Parts: sequence; C-alpha cells; structure tokens
Amino acid sequence: MNEPAGFAALPIEQRERIRQSGNAIVHLAQQHAGGLIIAPPPSRDGFFATGSYFILELDGSYWLATANHVVASFEKAVVDDPAVQIQIGELMLGLEGRNVIRDDTADVCLVSLSSVEYPVARVPALSAAAGWPPPAPREGDYVAISGYPATIRERPTRHRVEFNALSAIYRVTQAGEHHCSCQFEREEWINFEGPPPPAPGTDLGGMSGGPVLMIRGLGFPVVGAISQFESSFEILRIGLFQPPGFDG
Repeated sequence: MNEPAGFAALPIEQRERIRQSGNAIVHLAQQHAGGLIIAPPPSRDGFFATGSYFILELDGSYWLATANHVVASFEKAVVDDPAVQIQIGELMLGLEGRNVIRDDTADVCLVSLSSVEYPVARVPALSAAAGWPPPAPREGDYVAISGYPATIRERPTRHRVEFNALSAIYRVTQAGEHHCSCQFEREEWINFEGPPPPAPGTDLGGMSGGPVLMIRGLGFPVVGAISQFESSFEILRIGLFQPPGFDG
C-alpha cells in the first residue's frame, strides 16, 4: 500500500512513533471486540448469522452492546425456531427476562448481562466511567473501530467458527445527531501492521455491532457501535449512544 506523501516525507523516527501509537490504539479497540453468532445449538442445523459485539459497563452493571439490527435478526429467527440463541464467547443467551435498551434510529442496542455471565462473554468490558452519554464525534474527529467481517470468517467444521478481526482508525467525514460516517479515504491510509486493508468493494458485513472509540486527547470513550458498511460507496456508518435513546 502506498503511503500518503506527507507521511512518507517525515523522518523515519517520527513515522515509527506514529505507527506505534496507531497500532496501540487499534489493538485497544480489537481487544474489546468479539464475534457474535446467532444460531441453534451446534448439534443442530438451521439459521446461522454472525455479527460483532462488545461489553459495556454502566454504573456497575454489564451490557451486551451491538447493532440493533443484529438483535432484530435474532428476534425474527427465534420466531421460526425457538432453539435459536445468541452466542458471545462461551455464553448462550436469549432476550427473555432481560432489560433491552434500543435506539432504532441510531441502530444500537444494549442487552443486560449478570455479573456471573459477564466473564463468560470473554471480552473485557469498556467502562462508561468518564460520563454517560458519551461525547458525540464531530466532523474531523478520529475513531478507532473493530469488528469481525464475514469475508474473513472461517468455519472449518459445522460446529466451529473462527473469527478474524478488522481494526482501523478512520476520520469522521460526516456527523449527525444519531449517526456519524467515515468515508474511506484510501489515499490517506497508513498501514500499522498485519495484512493489507480490504480491497475496494469488499463486503464487510459481520462488522455490525463492533465498538467505536473516539480518539480525544488521552481518552478513548466508547461512543457507539458499527451500524453498516456501504461497500459501493465505501462509507462506514456508526450508530451513536446519544439522547433521547441513551440518557444519563
């Protein structure tokens, strides 16, 4: 991948510092992201879909956070097959008896977890201790994202699914009340490490629900979840945790 001319002109020591900082930030996002499965128990065939998720800690309570349309797909599937469940880490769950906070407009959803269930989800929680609701990204801000696109998912056997993450830092190119968007600006990209970025037109379905962290000073507040990726226009759409759906 060709590097931006301005970056390539920097002294090698400065470029290395930028790479190291960027790499640390995307790793932070990735360590809090997980791959989600919607399916009946592995012993059975049937509906199968994937998405991404993270765990949010709010005032000492734990919540499964993902895109609202991911939860909606589960709700539709379970009508046809009551055995369908959501799997996160080693935890299998449904929605019955749980608190569900959702914002259809922003396409974000929180599902309550018990303190016993949280460790089984297998990803560390992102804390909202810095304030809730979080600040809303503005145009020109940078966000770190992580998710698990189906194109790099592997299913070696019927009973086993292996997820591979895509993590990156993008500039917010459009900001609204419930959403913000990141237009892929490939000419400005810097590859920190690992495989090259996905080719233009790649379907990144499966990333929906992954965490979005805003890069602001020394803090990295979680501000929302990945909603969808428009592959034709290379626009990543992000749902925000903002009022009225998510009040303090």
